Amino acid sequence: MATATATTTNGNGTTAAATVAQSRTKLNANFDTFVKLLTTQLQYQDPLKPMDTNEFTNQLVMYSQVEQQLAGNDKLDQLIKLSQGQGANAALGYLGWEVSAQNSNLPLQGSAARFRVTADKPAAQVAISITDSSGKIVRGITAAGNSQTEFNFTWDGKDNNGNQLSDGAYKVTLTVSDASGAKINAQTFTSGVVTGINVDSSGNTVLEMGSVKIAPADVRSVRAPSISETTS
Repeated sequence: MATATATTTNGNGTTAAATVAQSRTKLNANFDTFVKLLTTQLQYQDPLKPMDTNEFTNQLVMYSQVEQQLAGNDKLDQLIKLSQGQGANAALGYLGWEVSAQNSNLPLQGSAARFRVTADKPAAQVAISITDSSGKIVRGITAAGNSQTEFNFTWDGKDNNGNQLSDGAYKVTLTVSDASGAKINAQTFTSGVVTGINVDSSGNTVLEMGSVKIAPADVRSVRAPSISETTS
């Protein structure tokens, strides 16, 4: 079932909100210290030689700047949270739909995966290796071209021995060559059904196609889920 989550964590598992709260606590402590120093200075100044007016004015300006910084931080936090929420909400429309992105990471979902290869010029052969998370080659696919630049594939999730592999994230590596055997530059576009929406530690919205994650900006096409392409 497609789900949407919006948790934000950094590399140590600490939430971004907690990090901001810690920074604000330190800033508040510095602010309190400043106020204490200023009031103490006024309390113990020499009545016969009071504090210079210009210096007192400068310190009041500093007081105001710190106060403005605290207020500014509050507003910035609110804007960040609003932006993150809007990004996640905007991405909700992708849930349950099949999207395509220029990406070599291939999501195997429901024992099927689709991807497309586009070559810079007409190709005679496309050799594809599909590897698992450990980098082991689990499936090799070869397709003959007929002076075409685009190839569509559907992988049935089986390895070279015919064993059905578990759903998850795999990787596509390809070699495309022309009629003379010379290599041709090509791009891989993988497809998958969006099963979740998340927000990463940097506050960026992420689309989850099973175990594969992409940015909404990387989406090149959207369509109703369907595994109907020819299998090699």
